[in-house]
Amino acid sequence: MKKIFLSVATASMLAFTGCANSGLGMSGISQSDVKQVFQNGTIFSSKKVLVGKSKLTTLTYTGLGGVAGGVAGAVIGDNTTATVGGAVLGAGIGAITSMFQEVEAYQVEIKDISTEKIYLAFIENQLPKNTNVEFVVRANGEITNININSIENLKK
Repeated sequence: MKKIFLSVATASMLAFTGCANSGLGMSGISQSDVKQVFQNGTIFSSKKVLVGKSKLTTLTYTGLGGVAGGVAGAVIGDNTTATVGGAVLGAGIGAITSMFQEVEAYQVEIKDISTEKIYLAFIENQLPKNTNVEFVVRANGEITNININSIENLKK
């Protein structure tokens, strides 16, 4: 039975991937679908920094703490007062815990090749100075989608 299942699964994968487009083009996309254009640049400077987690993390810790505290209060106290008290205490502990959540990151300055403008961004891994990258500048000025770029692509 196992061999039959594996054979059918393998045949199905081969059949469906054989129909997939293996070219570089993408169909069904028009110019109006383009949201952002990548820019090319180089890492101008990099330094290791300690950054706090986002507000979303604080809300997550607070919410999870509140739920866990409410459940614990309901189980231990078996009444509404214990449930509400546990939820409030749990939410407080969650909020306090989130204040100590920090991560190491790298603050980089990226120099746009075409405009020579310097952009500030934060990345998880260190990139040496003069590393070629591509990146997106969002409408709010935030730098996202930072990718290492080969020198051949920059010459085009």
